[in-house]
Amino acid sequence: MVTMKDIAELTGVSISTVSRVLHNKGNISEKVRKKVLSACEELTFNKGLVAQSATRTAYNIALILPFEGEYFNNDPNTSFDIRMIKSTLESQGHLPKIYFSPIDEKQLIKDNIDGIILSDPIIDGSTIEKILKSKIPYLITNGVYRDKDLFQIDYDNYNGMKKITNYVISKGHNNLLLLAGPRNHLVVKNRIDGFIDSINKDINYKIIYGDFSLNSGYTRIKELISKNELKNVSCIMAVSDYIAIGAIRALMEAKIKIPEQISITGFDNIEVSAYTTPPLSTINRVSEGFAYYVINSLTTRITKKFEISSSTTFFKTDIIERDSVINFV
Repeated sequence: MVTMKDIAELTGVSISTVSRVLHNKGNISEKVRKKVLSACEELTFNKGLVAQSATRTAYNIALILPFEGEYFNNDPNTSFDIRMIKSTLESQGHLPKIYFSPIDEKQLIKDNIDGIILSDPIIDGSTIEKILKSKIPYLITNGVYRDKDLFQIDYDNYNGMKKITNYVISKGHNNLLLLAGPRNHLVVKNRIDGFIDSINKDINYKIIYGDFSLNSGYTRIKELISKNELKNVSCIMAVSDYIAIGAIRALMEAKIKIPEQISITGFDNIEVSAYTTPPLSTINRVSEGFAYYVINSLTTRITKKFEISSSTTFFKTDIIERDSVINFV
């Protein structure tokens, strides 16, 4: 059993500070908050449940994902996120259950679901409408509705994409190809919005949709090469590292040199992105404490210990500059 004393000893902060972080109370710096939550995750996996009190209620938590099969097979990075959340829920004694869209809110009520984590929502909003209808406490992640007043916690996909787009443009690139994921996924829209909002009238660009897989990046670039439609593109930008790595394979097979003949970027900073040829410039999602923060925020809403208004919280995204983008300036 992990105690708040364990967390305090690991992080070097006081027990009262740990308590304030775990219960979302008081003014805590972002650095300290993430340090404490990261320690929670580490200790939870190594020792077990974090003890915040003498007793702790186990909740039935619904993890709602889009389209059985697609999510796990075509989006390895975000499926890892949901597996991390699921493992953390289980280590804390909660009972997670996976559902796939479309859902029936009556079934959630029948299954005695106490809280809902909606991951990778679809743009049309039908699932969140059913969740709101159910009156079950919820939390949205991996894609946010930027124009709606909802309870959401996610990585800052919009500004992350703006950062890497501005970076590419600052290097003198003005003919861009964006390899996107599924058109109807909100996380894709968040990243595309960041891309488009960074583009000025002097930049030519094209967006091609597909899925999140390695094969998607590979086959789309192979097709463009066969049609000679890459000749004016100076930089390929992908909304995920997996898509970018597939594209790199297609470029290498065509003996197109990266970045001398064409530059490329990714998003997510998966481990292998540092080992591609050349190493991939990408966006890193600062993930320390993310799973624990999502779960703690939802369970706090369930317990209703104090009022929580709808809000959107972002974890930071940072650019990682490597060798896959040439400088024309």
